Amino acid sequence: MATREAKPLAYVGQVQLGQPANEDGRFVVPLTYLGGEWRQNSAMVPIDVECTVIGIEIDITVITAVADDTDVDDGHRLALPADSKGKYTVFYRDPDGTRYEIGELEINE
Repeated sequence: MATREAKPLAYVGQVQLGQPANEDGRFVVPLTYLGGEWRQNSAMVPIDVECTVIGIEIDITVITAVADDTDVDDGHRLALPADSKGKYTVFYRDPDGTRYEIGELEINE
């Protein structure tokens, strides 16, 4: 998509981590966004979450695009490989590289 854009945490708002679930051979963690500037622009919606796992840390960045009729579930969940069992500290990484700790995540299944 030509309008795909990584967004800073100020745009996304507070990120809440849901409970991980084993889905199709990977762990899926629902994400909830509270507040943030994106709600003021209903044409731009979260469509994907970029994720990098380094040791016991996970960096995520929300990607937005112009709303259309496609499914945007991937913009509201974090997907990790099946071998991701363990305890992690999750950070939001702004496009400029600034990191913000957003929570702890433990995968036991």
